[in-house]
Amino acid sequence: MNNLRMRIFSALAVMALLVMTFPVTDKASAQDEVIEEYVPGELIVGVNTDSKDETLKSQGINALSAQIGAEVADAAMDQSSFLFRFNSDEEVERAIEYLQQQPWVSFVERNQVSTVAEAFPASEGVTPLYNPSDPQRFLEWQLNKIMYYQAPAPISTKVPCIVVIDSGVDYNHGDLKGKVYKGKDFVSNDMYPMDFYGRGTHMAGIAAAKTNNAIGIAGISPLSKILAVRVVNASGTGTAWKVAQGIQWANNAGAAKCGGQAPKIYVLGISFAKRSAAITKQITAAANKGRLVVAAAGDNNKSAKAWPGAEPKVFGVAATEENDRRTWFSNFDTKTVPWVDIAAPGYSIYSTVNARKYDLMDGTAMSAAVVAGTAARVWSKYPNFTLAQLRSKLQSTGDPVQGFPRVIKRVNLYRALGGVKITLQGRVFNGPASEPIAGAKVVVKNLATGKVVCSVTTRANGYYSCLVPKSTKFKVTVTKTGYRSQTKTVYLGTKSKLNINLALASNAAGSWEVVILWQGWQPYQSLGREMDLWLVEPTTPTCYSAWLGNNFNLNVTTGTDSFKFGQSEGIIVNEAEGGVMDVWVSLWDGNPSPWGDSRITGSGLEVVIYHNNAWIGRIFVPGTPTTLSSDNWYVGQIDLDSGTWTKVNQIKTDAQVPSCMTK
Repeated sequence: MNNLRMRIFSALAVMALLVMTFPVTDKASAQDEVIEEYVPGELIVGVNTDSKDETLKSQGINALSAQIGAEVADAAMDQSSFLFRFNSDEEVERAIEYLQQQPWVSFVERNQVSTVAEAFPASEGVTPLYNPSDPQRFLEWQLNKIMYYQAPAPISTKVPCIVVIDSGVDYNHGDLKGKVYKGKDFVSNDMYPMDFYGRGTHMAGIAAAKTNNAIGIAGISPLSKILAVRVVNASGTGTAWKVAQGIQWANNAGAAKCGGQAPKIYVLGISFAKRSAAITKQITAAANKGRLVVAAAGDNNKSAKAWPGAEPKVFGVAATEENDRRTWFSNFDTKTVPWVDIAAPGYSIYSTVNARKYDLMDGTAMSAAVVAGTAARVWSKYPNFTLAQLRSKLQSTGDPVQGFPRVIKRVNLYRALGGVKITLQGRVFNGPASEPIAGAKVVVKNLATGKVVCSVTTRANGYYSCLVPKSTKFKVTVTKTGYRSQTKTVYLGTKSKLNINLALASNAAGSWEVVILWQGWQPYQSLGREMDLWLVEPTTPTCYSAWLGNNFNLNVTTGTDSFKFGQSEGIIVNEAEGGVMDVWVSLWDGNPSPWGDSRITGSGLEVVIYHNNAWIGRIFVPGTPTTLSSDNWYVGQIDLDSGTWTKVNQIKTDAQVPSCMTK
């Protein structure tokens, strides 16, 4: 488990605001009929933060909500909106009329979930088959990635119990309480395996947190019960002995120890540098009993085997990030020494932690929990599967990933449960603001037939997911009121690219707008990546970037620096500025470089140019190898007087960039 970074906290702040302002879908045509679902008894209320209304100032939001019988269940970090919770929908309807008349209220709306009904036979993924109401589920990007919402609802018969053999589980946590059964605590030597470290609780929530309970998150296999076995202490340390004893104890546990469910799946987040015979013995015994042991591949960014993840009878799991690349920390195997079996999301995963809270964690332990939950769902559907059949199903139905020396796949719940279509997914960003866009419409057209095969809106985290028939070429178009549309052509099959991210720019007539986007915070090459967009008046030279701010030039509007938020940046320049502007993008190296040996090439970096609301073109970073001193891209030049764009498209060294650019 890696320490949380400041940029992750900032991203969570953005997400916390988004949950309070989940968008109302634009009025749809008859063909795109909107199906609206609401969280019972909840309203989202925006307030005029700059209002001089004395009622709000004197009484405060809690007192005002209490007057209409509401509880303030949650709040945006900037206090600009609140989640009100009522005892009934009747109270909600009465409150809407009242709140709309209050001067301190900027808006009021039902806490809705909006999806677009299926308009074409091929669009099976448009209406979610399983869409629980848990309010923070949008923070679980791994659910979108494994096509959780397109998979059938969980089956309630023959559900396997998931045994978490790690730091224990907080069995009093609201998203886990009542479904956690207490196994042996090998740290305190009792039968109260409370978690004082956090990882075990986090893994338990990922795999099997409750759903539709009006709080928190959604687990992948919510009907699975959890058997907690504690082998890791409050400092995150465990011994091979304790792990072996923990596995052995689980091997001897039957359904009576887990509320009537057979303990068929074990998940372990701990790993060791050397193989332990004691652990191997117990793993063999578990396999002989027909039980699947899922274990983390380790977080050392090495190809050396980590145990017990490397055990042949263990399902070893590596970690991937949002764009299906290996995370910087995940261990990996090689073509000559294969030992990793599958990959799963393991970067910035939001789940339950001890002390009844929620938080983000990184690690292959999180990936192992994703696989454990998926395996439980698959075994529920195919209860007669042998261990070999279960492993084969999970591996053969996965999606391709990058950054591993040999071919492995990332788990896909939808296809593991029998789905046959291609999964096309991605995120939509506000380029200048460097944050995800909710409620953007994504339309995918099969260019071979001319038919639309998917029409969806992005969720609160900017994700969209589509199921498309097998074909070679698709056109992906994204639209959102107040933004310019974006279109990309996608080639699948041998040129498979399943993650299509787009950055939208806001409408601004009489100006030029430049937006950059790259594919993910966590490329597999190193610890991270931070791109900076620069617009430079070359004669001075004068530089403009989100990193520097606007430099008091009213004709130049810089967006949000991506370091704290997302993976895009944007700058708008009014034509009134005159002269020329050079467009540069650099990889911020820092001093020393926080990103290790990261490179601007291989980042999927793209630049999109707009002029007077018109899309001028998209340019991708050259593939020329770069070094730490040549991670600068001179993209081209905008002539503000003549209204023309000239592409240059060259990689430059640090010594060749304008003097006002910071590296």
